[in-house]
Amino acid sequence: MLELARKKLNGTPNAHFVQSLEELKGEKFDIITINSVLHHFPDPARLLASLEDHLESGGLIIGGHEPNVQFAQNPLARLAARIYKGLGGAVAFPEEMLDKFNQELELGNHTRGFPRVDQEEVQQVVDWHSPTEQD
Repeated sequence: MLELARKKLNGTPNAHFVQSLEELKGEKFDIITINSVLHHFPDPARLLASLEDHLESGGLIIGGHEPNVQFAQNPLARLAARIYKGLGGAVAFPEEMLDKFNQELELGNHTRGFPRVDQEEVQQVVDWHSPTEQD
């Protein structure tokens, strides 16, 4: 996933990718994003506090996709999800939601080079991390 993000943001001057907080060396950021991370740490609150130390005043931590272990381990739920997907069902992201997300991202940041995202890109992230897509 990190490599996909690097490709998407290739040439974006203010995007940094790190795999360890030690790599940040006291740097401050406007936005820190994490995806499918918190459940890997014994003390997620401590991790979030550490990330907050690297935020500029008014900065944001954006976190996404923390897995639902009960769903992922339930064979009937996984089967139902596969059938739903096989019949053409998918998670739909309303255009209004994407527009609002893009507007918020760009608000005050239009000179920083943040790229816009579209529904297909959001769906790819969801599919990449979905337990039912890994079968």
